[in-house]
Amino acid sequence: YISSTLIVCQTPRNVSGTVAVAVRTGWHGFVSGPGCFVSVLGAQSFMIQPTSGPLSGGTLVTITGIHSGMYDTTEEICCFFGHNGTKVTLLSTSAVLCTVPASFRYGVVTVSVLTTCRASGTLVGTRPFLYLPAVHVVDIYPRRGSQHGRSSIRIIGIGFLGDRARCKLGNLSS
Repeated sequence: YISSTLIVCQTPRNVSGTVAVAVRTGWHGFVSGPGCFVSVLGAQSFMIQPTSGPLSGGTLVTITGIHSGMYDTTEEICCFFGHNGTKVTLLSTSAVLCTVPASFRYGVVTVSVLTTCRASGTLVGTRPFLYLPAVHVVDIYPRRGSQHGRSSIRIIGIGFLGDRARCKLGNLSS
């Protein structure tokens, strides 16, 4: 369960061929969706790099580990970042390059790779991608300190994300 509009399920072992996908919540019976799942011999998990980027989009994401038997070079392959689709550039039989579309909300979305841009495309796999909020520095305090280092500077702003936050003074990282 991700939200009231999204559930992510792991496929069981030994799924074979084309099968219907159904969901059950609570006491109600299973409800089937409009699409099917197609298991493919030798399908592999893929990796994406980088795994985060700005809300403005434009980040180039390399996706590797795509099984070469999932598609041929004449098919139209698509990446989806959440519900926003983008065409990809085929780099090799096991790698593609996607341009991340812009988003209005920061947070994690699911990156899906399909063998076609239509809903009937075969899902190659999914991975998380983190849209980062724009960082804005409003003020720093104090504005002076020892050149020997070890001065604590408070930086006030928005968009700082926990352990991802780093400081740089001039060309030196702290």
